[in-house]
Amino acid sequence: MKYEAAAVFSRPPHILSPETATFVQYVADNADINVNTLDGNNTLHIMGIIQIVTPKDSVLLEQPMPRVTEVLSAKDFAAKAHVPIQPASNYNTIYTTLLCALEDAKRHNHTVCIITFDQPLFAKAREIVSAATEGSELSKIIVRLGGFHLLMSFFGAIGYIMQGSGLKEVLSEIYAPKSLEKMLNGHAYARAVRAHTLLQLTLALTILKELAIDDFMDADLIITVENILDKTLLYYDIENDNKEISELLLDLFNKKLMEYQKRGPTAQLCVQYIFG
Repeated sequence: MKYEAAAVFSRPPHILSPETATFVQYVADNADINVNTLDGNNTLHIMGIIQIVTPKDSVLLEQPMPRVTEVLSAKDFAAKAHVPIQPASNYNTIYTTLLCALEDAKRHNHTVCIITFDQPLFAKAREIVSAATEGSELSKIIVRLGGFHLLMSFFGAIGYIMQGSGLKEVLSEIYAPKSLEKMLNGHAYARAVRAHTLLQLTLALTILKELAIDDFMDADLIITVENILDKTLLYYDIENDNKEISELLLDLFNKKLMEYQKRGPTAQLCVQYIFG
């Protein structure tokens, strides 16, 4: 407890200015406290925010953290001020978080503040920033969607675009129907990654089988295609591949895709899926 108290009372470390190629961004999310209580009472849901500084050498500790000999009690804090706690999803909480991050960024001489939220909070934060007038303080905030939720949304978009294409029916041969629904809307992330990877590999192998191999092709290229189709290509071969051969193979593959694309809307959709 004394360490936590010392951390609260210590001065924040000095961060170098943007002119030194220092990049500061913020990440905010809901923090759940005491969620494992036996009766479910006295749980707390608040907004937590962290600051990320790149590179790490840009953070300079001005002085050692001072030691404290006693820890203030809750009533000592309550005697000074009482701040009502709002849930993280509250618009007031998100608005306050945006202002807090912006003020901290300005303190480090950053004219633009970049802050990342998860999907539910991102939508509300974007709504607040979009409503700000041009040139105002809030308009200097860039709201980002977290990488994990961005990929989930991307998989959800693929599932939406590929509706009626046969994608669901093909994957139903491998996955249970209930799991499939969550995969196509992006919620079952790990399974979605594996499923789309398997499907793209299957389509790629099908296309490679139709490549016209003739005597005019490079001998090394013919060997590479045959090794892929026979599944005898080693990891060593991939790591130490011939760049020229790889470019030739990629060129042939793309030309074949362009041929398929001319066969109609369904073929165009499949080609778009492979490139996606």
